Amino acid sequence: MFVVTAVDWYNIFMDIVLYNVVWMTVNIFLAFVALVSGFALLKFKSLTLKILFLLIWITFIPNTIYIVTDIAHLFDQFNKVSFIAKPVLFLEYFILEAAGIISFVASVHVFEKLLYLSPVKKKKILVTFLIILLNFLIGFGVVLGRIERTNSWEIFIDPVKVINDSRNVLSSFVLMLMSLFYGEVGVVVYFFSREKIMSFVRILLEKLKIA
Repeated sequence: MFVVTAVDWYNIFMDIVLYNVVWMTVNIFLAFVALVSGFALLKFKSLTLKILFLLIWITFIPNTIYIVTDIAHLFDQFNKVSFIAKPVLFLEYFILEAAGIISFVASVHVFEKLLYLSPVKKKKILVTFLIILLNFLIGFGVVLGRIERTNSWEIFIDPVKVINDSRNVLSSFVLMLMSLFYGEVGVVVYFFSREKIMSFVRILLEKLKIA
């Protein structure tokens, strides 16, 4: 019985926990593409490079908060792994969700910094409105990815598919409600955690000697 249980646990561990490492790594990488391109957007002075990084940033930023929706997989997998593997599963999802939220807040903060470097900085209400608007656009992107399975890079390699997928979302009342919901989640997460997360990011960057 012990041998069978150990073998079963090992197989499930390999099938689920280690499998998670692969797709979680990919999702975190996509989220950090937005984050790194956002930082690059602020650092570089060249107009050409700024436009390039702006396109990458706006294209990949939905991948940040999208990670939050991946928590649904935890509920599917929780009862499929042994008691011993559950802490590993929780740790995986904790790292995943933390990476998603941190990259989201830091990436949106790039947009806020750009606004305060522009003429609209004198109108705080307008700055807040534009940040909220960005979050709803990100929410739309999350639905494109979650429901239509649209990938960020398809904007460059298959724009027709992205347009068709966008039409599908725009023509669906339910999917538009989902977009609004994810947008609201983004607004709440950003404004309620911005100070603490950005303080953490600054400390981290200073330690890495990036800032």
